[in-house]
Amino acid sequence: MKRRTFLQGTLAASAAGLAVSAGLLTPGMVMAEGGGAFDAKSMEDALKVMALTPEDSGDVKIKAPEIAENGAVVPVTVTSGVAGTTVGKNHRRLRRLIQRSKHMSSIKLKASAKDGAVEVKALMTHPMETGQRKDKKTGELVPAHFIKEIIVTAGDKTVLTANWGGSVSKNPYLAFSYAGKAGDKVKLSWTDNKGEKDSAEADVA
Repeated sequence: MKRRTFLQGTLAASAAGLAVSAGLLTPGMVMAEGGGAFDAKSMEDALKVMALTPEDSGDVKIKAPEIAENGAVVPVTVTSGVAGTTVGKNHRRLRRLIQRSKHMSSIKLKASAKDGAVEVKALMTHPMETGQRKDKKTGELVPAHFIKEIIVTAGDKTVLTANWGGSVSKNPYLAFSYAGKAGDKVKLSWTDNKGEKDSAEADVA
């Protein structure tokens, strides 16, 4: 996939998600047509899915970089002057919608076999808040939010179970090996202390 195409798709999904967070769109509109705006490859495609016609307005502003240095993290912000909208109001619902999209999994998973062993590597996007850190703006404690359990299976066999806490750093990386072979299907699932879940699968190469 070309970098420009990837970034266009990322910005389209991010803009749609931020619009939900601001209250400008409903989740149903964004998730319409079985995949919705999160599957769009361009802003035009996202608007078409939601049956919306763009028009110039000074009330809603979306800010995004012309060039993203890191394609995995593209900062996009939205400000709204429309009455009855509040940016960030629906951030938990937005997170669930994003994770439901097949293009926005929180887990990057790879598995490779060598000499009778399978090496599994996983990078998980998660805040991993301890509950002891204070918000710099408000001075209040940031609520605890961390992955508490990880289960990895190969076929119908559990090859790893891990219980974590808030002491694990943000966006944790996990690597381990088990006795296996190429062709295995590895699945990693996590559950956090708020009940949120995610999973990813990979074929062993």
